[in-house]
Amino acid sequence: MPAEINLAYPRMVDARAAVLLVEGSESLSLLLKTRIEAEADVDVVACHTLAEARAALRARRFTLVVAARTLPDGPDGEIVAAAEKAETPFILLTATFDPSLRSRFARQHLVDYFVKDNAHAAQLVTAAVVKFIANRDVTVLVVDDSASGRSRLTDILRRQNFTVTQTSCAEDAMRRIDAGGVELVIVDYYMPGMNGYELIRKIRETHPSDRIRLIGVSASSDRMLAAAFLKAGASDFLYRPFVTEELQCRLDAHVETLNQIKRLRHLAEHDPLTGLHNRRAFFEHARRRLRDLEDRGRRGSVFIVDIDHFKQINDTHGHEAGDRVLIGAAKLIKAHADLTGALSARFGGEEFVVLSTDLTDIAAEASAEALRTHFAASRFDAADEPISATISIGLAELDPGETLSNALNAADQMLYLAKSGGRNRVVSDRSFA
Repeated sequence: MPAEINLAYPRMVDARAAVLLVEGSESLSLLLKTRIEAEADVDVVACHTLAEARAALRARRFTLVVAARTLPDGPDGEIVAAAEKAETPFILLTATFDPSLRSRFARQHLVDYFVKDNAHAAQLVTAAVVKFIANRDVTVLVVDDSASGRSRLTDILRRQNFTVTQTSCAEDAMRRIDAGGVELVIVDYYMPGMNGYELIRKIRETHPSDRIRLIGVSASSDRMLAAAFLKAGASDFLYRPFVTEELQCRLDAHVETLNQIKRLRHLAEHDPLTGLHNRRAFFEHARRRLRDLEDRGRRGSVFIVDIDHFKQINDTHGHEAGDRVLIGAAKLIKAHADLTGALSARFGGEEFVVLSTDLTDIAAEASAEALRTHFAASRFDAADEPISATISIGLAELDPGETLSNALNAADQMLYLAKSGGRNRVVSDRSFA
């Protein structure tokens, strides 16, 4: 078996990125600076001459340079050499398209280039900067037994600011993918043992395309290989040698697809007001946790939380104030649940639920009581004055093999007793022991 490669390149940028903008036209510079700062979480330093750019590059480390090819004191693209000397990725702005740019596109630090006479140039450049910054959060796994093949791909990916990890072994690739965090996998066909086609089939058995994108590559002249890879579950296929721009565009498309799916999944799984999991997502996540609980033969707990006299809050302070109380309540409940790794959700209206697979008996009751006490001591901002509120909690324990529905019904009965018993209290089976 080939030696495994365990190399993860460090991320190219710090938490707060900095972009150097070099443009001789002050009006275009102001437009780009305003748009980039508005749409990307970056600091933009603008200068208008090559001399200013060189001074800025000496003074600090930039994440990215966005520069005009022609400057008043650098008419022949001298800014390119300055950016490369500083080992800083750059996006080049040019007045007209030069075919030589395409042949130079493989140079080490060139991220992209744009023609400034395009009516949408500012929009395109801004989008490219936003994409570059966001790529740092995307992990790409390169699987190839050829060191030169891995190196070539890694250079291209790092230039686009992806976080890159690589291996020469299909079995190691599966371990990394199963561990989570990998969103894009680029797999070469020819590998000893399990080839790329077989690896993609194996990955797809447990990792659907809405979670991870798989791209097959090969230097083979067999034109049917692409169809075979796609039928095996690949999201895309490219023949070597790569056209760098084509590879970049395809990678961009797959990242955008994953981002769109994430956005849709978030909207489908989260309550739009509080940001907590909604009822449907709670049951989906709870099923997985309960399977693990049953496998371990352990017990858990679930409690339902209800804000006391919530209608009165709405009637007295208005629905906007009521929404603020709900948002504040959700933050408190989620923060409390996160302390023990519990699952929290908004069930609807002023009702929330917390599922713990670690707390039972006295510990679960103490946790619920701590939440109740913290809530009662809190104040929620409203338009006119801070609002105080209390909660009632119904707690039930989960035995191994017990259905979640039974436990929720029991918790709901305990909640009813808490409400009828005066509110602002925790009630569980232990309350009657």
